[in-house]
Amino acid sequence: MKMEKIWHPLERLADGAVMLEWEQGLGKELDQVRRYLRLSNDPAKTFPCTNPLGCGFPHRVEKYGKGRWVAVCDEEDNCPGILLDGKDLLVYEVDRKALCAGIAHALKLEPPAARKSTHARAELAGTHGPGRHEVYLMFPADHARMAREVERLFGPHPAPFILMTPSGEHCTAEVESAATAIPTVVTAASASGVCWWVGVL
Repeated sequence: MKMEKIWHPLERLADGAVMLEWEQGLGKELDQVRRYLRLSNDPAKTFPCTNPLGCGFPHRVEKYGKGRWVAVCDEEDNCPGILLDGKDLLVYEVDRKALCAGIAHALKLEPPAARKSTHARAELAGTHGPGRHEVYLMFPADHARMAREVERLFGPHPAPFILMTPSGEHCTAEVESAATAIPTVVTAASASGVCWWVGVL
């Protein structure tokens, strides 16, 4: 599996997407990633445009008879609706716990002594090194949110910790400022966007 190809789609689609979007984002790497996806409880409200020379915009999903739906374009009048079955609208999201377990195995992380609750949207993957520094995985939606989450994560964790993100897309100066103010290492998993902030580790 070419790991550098999976991280950006995982970050972009982490909160949920129909299988077609996962197929488009991951291509042949999808088979290796399926174990880290789980079915969401909510069906899709939009569906990607699949029309030849289509609009390129997500289509809004409407009921269209018994057991059928249609994805309607609100952007262009000449982009036809797309008929769908219920299985087409199943939403799959990243199973963060399963992904953290896979990362912990790959990086040979030690299991955490106890799972701690944080106010940040970060998943504890394990601990690293003789100091047993906690290692977290975060899927930031944008750089501003990532900066806030870094600050929130540090609140209950005065000891140094490692924060992983799928890519370096949101590693901006604002986030760097938040990270370098505390004893943290931040690393991006994608080989195409690696960024490290080294504190006391």
